[in-house]
Amino acid sequence: MVLKWLNEDHYEPEDRTHLNPNSSYLAVVKVSENQAFNVLFPKDPLDKVIIIQVASMDGEYKKAYRALPALDQNRFYFDLKISLLQLGVIFSLEKGVRTLESVQVNKVIYFDGLTKDRFFDAVFTVTHAIEVARTKLGQFRDSILPSQAGQYDDWKGTI
Repeated sequence: MVLKWLNEDHYEPEDRTHLNPNSSYLAVVKVSENQAFNVLFPKDPLDKVIIIQVASMDGEYKKAYRALPALDQNRFYFDLKISLLQLGVIFSLEKGVRTLESVQVNKVIYFDGLTKDRFFDAVFTVTHAIEVARTKLGQFRDSILPSQAGQYDDWKGTI
């Protein structure tokens, strides 16, 4: 059913189930050249679908972020956390607050509430949450690297 909805809306999911042994199905759905989301049907439990998107950090910003005092890193984290919690998504930071590598955002839909509307609402909520994370990181980057402000975007959507 989900694959049918994706195809009806001109998305082309790529089967990547072999990359996750805990999934009964995993698809990567490209939104643009450098942005995608994942659709995961876990093996246990079998009654849900999870929409996942990841933003990974590259470049000079990663080094500058890690050099910041813990207090500044905490301020950034709590600001990001409040913003993402307001969107009703689940998120995690790869490598934690001190050695931030990426932000993963996901939303779960259980089959008893699965409709096309709820599915795409979850997709758009996750996509918006990733954009919030990128925006917050851009603001933070520009405050610690003012000479580079607005010159590059070192957050990439990962697949």
